[in-house]
Amino acid sequence: DTWFSSQLWPFSVFGWPEQTPELQTWFPTSVLVTGYDINTFWVSRMLMISLWFTDEVPFHVVHNHGLVRDEHGKKMSKSFGNVIDPLDLVERFGADATRFALLRSAAPGSDVPLAEEWVEGTKRFANKLWNVGGFVLSRMEESAGLPGTEGGGLPPLTELPLEDRWMLSRLHAAHTATDLAYDAYDWATVCRTLFHFLWDEMADWYIEAVKLRLYGDDAAAAATARRVGRVVLDHVLRLLHPVMPFVTETLWRELTGAAGGQDSLMAADWPVAAAEWHDADADADFAVLQDLVTEVNRFRSQNGIPPSKRFPLVVAAQDQALLERQGPLVASLAGLSDVHPAGSLEERPGCTTIQFGAGQAQVELTGLIDVEAELARLDKELTRTQGDLQRVDGKLANEGFTSRAPAEVVAKEREKRAQAETTIAELEERIAALTALAG
Repeated sequence: DTWFSSQLWPFSVFGWPEQTPELQTWFPTSVLVTGYDINTFWVSRMLMISLWFTDEVPFHVVHNHGLVRDEHGKKMSKSFGNVIDPLDLVERFGADATRFALLRSAAPGSDVPLAEEWVEGTKRFANKLWNVGGFVLSRMEESAGLPGTEGGGLPPLTELPLEDRWMLSRLHAAHTATDLAYDAYDWATVCRTLFHFLWDEMADWYIEAVKLRLYGDDAAAAATARRVGRVVLDHVLRLLHPVMPFVTETLWRELTGAAGGQDSLMAADWPVAAAEWHDADADADFAVLQDLVTEVNRFRSQNGIPPSKRFPLVVAAQDQALLERQGPLVASLAGLSDVHPAGSLEERPGCTTIQFGAGQAQVELTGLIDVEAELARLDKELTRTQGDLQRVDGKLANEGFTSRAPAEVVAKEREKRAQAETTIAELEERIAALTALAG
C-alpha cells in the first residue's frame, strides 16, 4: 500500500532501524510542507508510525499549502484543457519567475491560482531586479578604486541626504514585514512586500534620485550614494533569495566577489535591519517630494508635454524650508529646469496651478503648450469617448443583452461605462481650464 510504506519516510530514508549518523542528525525534522489534501492519507500516518517506532513526532510544524488551480480557481484537468506544465513555464520564463508567480499567489488558507500571463509578469520583475542590480554594479565598476565601491558599512545616518535616509527607512519597513511573513509561512505577503519595495520604491524613486549625485561633480556625495546602494542591494538580495534564488545568487556573487559553494548567498547570514534606519521624518519629507513630482508628471501627461521638455516651477508649500533644501532633487526627478520656492502664489495670466498635498505649484504656459492645438486634441478625444459611452449605453439598455450575456461580460460593460464617464469629466475639466487660459 502506498501510504503504508510512505508513512515510514521520515526515518527509513536515514537508515532506520540502524542508529546512523544521518538519523541522529536529521530526525526529527522541523517543518513538513505538503498539500492539505493528503493530511489524512499521509501526514497522520507519519505521525502515528513515528510515535510507535521512535516515541518522537517526525516534525514540529506542518505547513499546508493550497492546490495549484487555473486562473479561474478551477481544478486543472486534461478533460478541461486547462493544464499548465510547470516545466514549460520554466523553459519559457525561467525557474525564478515560475517560483515567484506560484508563491505570490499562495495566500494562507487558499488554493493557488496560476495563469501564464502572471508568470510572464514575474519575469518582468526578475528583469527589473537584474536591471537594478546591474545599475548598482555598473556604477561601482566605472568607479573602481574610488570611495564607496569597497565593502563596509554606512556613514553616520546624520550625514546622509534625505533620499538615502528615506531608502533605508523603507528597507527597514520592508524587512520587518518580510520577516513576519516568512515566520508565518505567508509567501504571498513576502513576495508582494519585496515586489513593492524593489519596483515601486527602490527602482522608481531611489535609483532615479541618486543619479543626481552619481553623475554630479561632488565626489564625496557620489561615494556615499555608491555605498548606500551597495548596502541596500546586498540586503534586498538576501531577503529575496528564498523566493528567487538564481538571479539573486548571480547578482550577489558579482556584488561580493563570492566564489560559490560554501561562499554563496544560500549559506550567507540573514540580514539585520538596524532599528535606527526607521526614520518617520524622512518618510514624511520624501512623501511631500513624491507627491509634488507625481502631480507635475500628471500635468505633463494631461497636456502632452514630453519628458524632455524642461520648464521652471514656482512652489508654495507648508514646509518651504524642505523645498528650498530639496529643490535640485525635485527638479531632477520631475525633469524641471528649476524649482523656485515662494511664500505664496499670485494669479498671473498665462499660468496654471498644480495642486499637491502639501501646497501648490505654478507653471507658466507661454511657449510650453500650444493651447489651440491642445484644445483641438482634447475636443477630438472627448468626441471619441462620448461615442464609446453611447455604444456601451446602447448595449446596457438592451434587455436581451443584459439578461442573456454572461454576468462577467455585463459587468465588464458596466466598468467600461464608469471609466468613460470618468474620462469625459476629466476631459471637460481640462478643456474648461485651457479655454479660460486662452480667453
